[in-house]
Amino acid sequence: MRRHIDHRGGGARRLLGALTAALVSMPLMLAGAVPPAAAQADETLAELDIDVLEPRVVTEDGDPMLRITGTLTNTSDRSIAEISIRAQRGEPLRGTDAALTSLRGGSETNSGSSAFHPVASPLDAGRSTEFAVTIPVSGADGLQITEPGVYPLLMNVNGMPDYGNQARIATADLLLPVLGVPGVRSAEPSAQPATTLIWPLADEPRVVRDGADGATVLTDDTLASSLVGEGRLAMLLTAMEQSVPPASELSRSICFAVDPDLLETVDAMQGGYQVRSGGGDLVDGVGAAAAEYWLLRLRDVAQGRCVVAMPYADADLVALSRADRPDLIDLAMRRGAEVVEEVVGTRPMEGFVWPADGVLDEQTLDTLVETGVTATLLHPRSLPDAPSQLTATTVVTSVETETPPVAIQLDPLVSDVLSGSPTTGWQPQSMVAQAGSTVPPGVRDPLQDVLSMLAFRAIGDAGATPATRMVIAPPRRWQPTAEELSILIDELGRLFEAGLAVPAPLAEGLDVPEGASALSYPPEAGAAELEASVAAEVSRAATQVQEFESAMSADPSVPPESRTEPVDLIQPIELGLLRGMSSSLRGDERAAMSVVDRAIGELGMLRDRVQVNDPGIPLSLAASDSPLPLAVTNDLPVDIRVQVMLENSPGLRAASVQEFAVPAHNSRAIRVPAEVNRSGQFTTDVALRTPGGTELGTPVRFVVMSTAYGTLTLVLTIVAGATLILLVTYRLVRRVRAGRAASEGAAGPGTAASEASEAEASDADGTDARDTPDDGPVPIGSSAGIGVSEPGAGEPGSREADRASTVAAAHQTDSARSDPAPSDPAPSDSAPSAAQTTDGECSERPSADEQAAAAGSEAPSDKPSDKRPGE
Repeated sequence: MRRHIDHRGGGARRLLGALTAALVSMPLMLAGAVPPAAAQADETLAELDIDVLEPRVVTEDGDPMLRITGTLTNTSDRSIAEISIRAQRGEPLRGTDAALTSLRGGSETNSGSSAFHPVASPLDAGRSTEFAVTIPVSGADGLQITEPGVYPLLMNVNGMPDYGNQARIATADLLLPVLGVPGVRSAEPSAQPATTLIWPLADEPRVVRDGADGATVLTDDTLASSLVGEGRLAMLLTAMEQSVPPASELSRSICFAVDPDLLETVDAMQGGYQVRSGGGDLVDGVGAAAAEYWLLRLRDVAQGRCVVAMPYADADLVALSRADRPDLIDLAMRRGAEVVEEVVGTRPMEGFVWPADGVLDEQTLDTLVETGVTATLLHPRSLPDAPSQLTATTVVTSVETETPPVAIQLDPLVSDVLSGSPTTGWQPQSMVAQAGSTVPPGVRDPLQDVLSMLAFRAIGDAGATPATRMVIAPPRRWQPTAEELSILIDELGRLFEAGLAVPAPLAEGLDVPEGASALSYPPEAGAAELEASVAAEVSRAATQVQEFESAMSADPSVPPESRTEPVDLIQPIELGLLRGMSSSLRGDERAAMSVVDRAIGELGMLRDRVQVNDPGIPLSLAASDSPLPLAVTNDLPVDIRVQVMLENSPGLRAASVQEFAVPAHNSRAIRVPAEVNRSGQFTTDVALRTPGGTELGTPVRFVVMSTAYGTLTLVLTIVAGATLILLVTYRLVRRVRAGRAASEGAAGPGTAASEASEAEASDADGTDARDTPDDGPVPIGSSAGIGVSEPGAGEPGSREADRASTVAAAHQTDSARSDPAPSDPAPSDSAPSAAQTTDGECSERPSADEQAAAAGSEAPSDKPSDKRPGE
């Protein structure tokens, strides 16, 4: 379907989309005898394509004739004859409601019409024919336009199909802006809206790995093609370079809105990068030179001009707020501004945010205000109480600030028409579509509608005042052709030159807002957000990232100028999560999840650089409380604190969790407390985690051999030992007591026997042993030497007995020294030794005669004697 409309008055030609409208789907009004109801009931038999509309905008010093060329195709199954075409117009649009109705294709067009112009016929089924008509802008035979304004225009084709009557067989409707009637001097403009044009430079996320720890890897090399020649991003800069001189009035109205993720990606491409091939392999990218040249052009074009930073990766701020991630919102705003200043070299407008679709909810606005946002660009549908002149207004927020945030209102008509451009690949997202448009997307030419809405704001809006603002905000990733860009800029310049509008910087009016409005978040905006599953996964991963970062610290041994900070490792992952929340991925959950998974994979690669070393051999524990010897390796350029986790297994139980610090690029031997309750061999899994609970590395299975007794065995052994000691002690006590009892019993009978012997001896000799002189010898073998000294041992008789005992003891000692052979045990009646003599004194050594006598008395007899001792 061809769409080519030339604008020769401006010296530019462009491709225009098909302006075909199905008869049954477009309630358009016809002039003449065909009433609206009948028009809607006609059968669509042909398709009308407008190729050239010249001029696009009618001016007082321009061409008074309107030239229209196009193609008519018979789409029915029969031939059509007597084909003719004419143009019909409606009344000029005077209000926003009328403009919206016209954009939906519902305006009446019976206020004026041209004559019918014949078209080659008959036209057989499936055949096409070209046509060209010239229609006066004013006059009785033309459209009869007498004043400036924006007019609804209908191209109406009639014909007679076989087996039928004359009928309308095809239509196409459009808008015709008339800034001045040719040849007629126009009145001085009264509104002159202050106009700003936002110039978006954004792309979808393409980074797989950002190059923080290696080469930058992109999903494909599409971006390289977009940066050169007829590429989209290249043409956006070319239009600025060729059509907007730096010091011109038009330049004051331009403000670049740049996606920081795009800038960082292009900046990384300069140093070389890789892309994923169709087979999944990594190949070198070819856009390094293109990236360098594009950035040079951007720095030159943006110098001295307004620049605003989009949230990083054009993140869906409301979806992040619903996921309770104010930290990521803060990062998107803060890092976005930093990147723009670093790469472009121009400081972006501070504290300013342009959210996706120009809408926010209260919670998101509160979070943004807490991060330092003071101004925002919003769609009027998000500000129900804002002034109708689209001026800046204060926004109600629950955050207490010295100065409440201010909202700049974007123009809903112009911006919404641009958002519905079929060349952008986006469906209409605003008031045009939401109001129940009967025009299928792609039937209208969005550029012609944009030019018409520009003219409407300048000369047609009855509610416009000198305070009216017109902020034009195209889609972020719009895809206009070079001709479309040229025509748009030329038309804006024409309005400035004619005094119908005035250029204004974006920040104009921020210091003097009018009124105040609460926020209203439209239901359709909520339905357009990123899927909740994507936001939940991003939130979960962001929590792990924070816990991981909290366990790291900079290596104090490295000089500050070359030291790696934990944020240097963590921030690329968080930015990867923001890419997964890009508004460009709305409606594509699978693509968004893929981007998020890549960021999570980068986190996993960092976590795997902290690992428990596998010893490769069983570990032996000698005691039940012997610590488990381990080694932990940290391959990160930062220090990290880790906790070692032992999986409890039969025979081994982990003691309290211990925390250890492992230096950067180093290993540390550690001993983990553990308790063994049995001997033998068993396995346990050893894992690492941060103090916050984030897992590190891969768990390692250890084989442990223990020769130690466990707790139960040890207790039993102690009890058995204690019992044995008690039993031994008991036996010893009993033995000692028995010995004492025996000694006491032996002392009593010995004394009685001694006394009995003495009595017998005395009776036999006729003398008393106690009367023996103390210096007389006592036979060693006599019974007088046996016994225990009595208290009267100091008497002469007792001393003689003691002396006899001493002589016998000395004789026994000498006999033992001279004869090494064992001797028979001494008789039980032998005398006590010298050590047992009374008064503690040693007796004199016996003489030789005494020793012989003692020996004779001790010598055993060959046969027993019947004689009693002393006989």
